[in-house]
Amino acid sequence: MLAISFIVHSCSQDAVLSKEDAKSLLALRDSIGNDSTDTIPTDTIPHPNDSSWWRITGLDITASSVEDTAIVFLIKSKNYYPVEHARLDLTAYTFPDKWNIGIIRAYQFSPNPGYSQAVRRIVHQRYPNGNWPLNISLRGNTYTGTIHATDTAYSISWAHDSIITIQPKLFPRQ
Repeated sequence: MLAISFIVHSCSQDAVLSKEDAKSLLALRDSIGNDSTDTIPTDTIPHPNDSSWWRITGLDITASSVEDTAIVFLIKSKNYYPVEHARLDLTAYTFPDKWNIGIIRAYQFSPNPGYSQAVRRIVHQRYPNGNWPLNISLRGNTYTGTIHATDTAYSISWAHDSIITIQPKLFPRQ
């Protein structure tokens, strides 16, 4: 309890302004004119964290399975980014009978300088034998394929390798 009290007390001290600082801030606020249209000006300078900087033009996916026969996708952007570690922001809805993957953007995972692809690893539980839909969304388009499961292997039917490459198309169930 003492540690929590100390943290709260020290945080509250950082948030207190002196009377002089408060007067300066009020004077600064009052010196800024009102915009009658209530619009925010558009920033035209590109920044490293802008979504345009982190644009993804395509994906390379390495497919495999693990001991419990789950499918593993190692997804990498075809683009390289000016950081040591970039990461893919995505949604992955794994239903027992299908897999929907939505690629949202690439973002900086660490601030270290470097040059890397954005990466993410995702897993889908074991598929029962049969054919199952695979949907991957990128830049507003949804690409569809099929995962075929047998007792010994998975195979992927995929006709979109020019944008999203999946390799290998046939791999053993572990």
